[in-house]
Amino acid sequence: DAALQLKKTHTITPENIQKVIIYTDSHGAQVAIPDPTSFISVRFSNQYAAAVALLEGQISLEQFNEEYASRPEVKALVARTEVKIDPEMEDNWPHKYASRIEVLTTDKQRLIAQVDHPKGDIRNPMTSEDVLTKARDLLGLIFSENHSEKIIDAVMQIENINETKELIGFLRN
Repeated sequence: DAALQLKKTHTITPENIQKVIIYTDSHGAQVAIPDPTSFISVRFSNQYAAAVALLEGQISLEQFNEEYASRPEVKALVARTEVKIDPEMEDNWPHKYASRIEVLTTDKQRLIAQVDHPKGDIRNPMTSEDVLTKARDLLGLIFSENHSEKIIDAVMQIENINETKELIGFLRN
């Protein structure tokens, strides 16, 4: 979330990123995976998630696979990204799941963003649009865009469905 904030508020390109430092607590640092290559490591690497956010300005499940992770620009930015434990964040968990990101640019800028509660936390809930975007992202892995929209429409009007067989029918196709 902090990397997405920086990408949204600054002109950041892979070429002008010298180094990325992610500060978190020891709990968050457990998923500091500096060279993610497997299905699991790509999905859990702090460095990988930050690199994708800074490269793309958005994150979707389509980017969390071995093929995307093997792209030269992704590997290069992940290699310039490190995770450090911030002692001041150590006692936050579970009250805060904070992280801070610093992007050091080639022109000597130091861009910083911190998130105390990630998107989806009860203290930072997803908007209706966030939920719809995530639903489309997840459903799109299995269903066509048209079929995904039918499922979303059915769920959004679930109180009007007479029998659950109707909704289950959408999920089978």
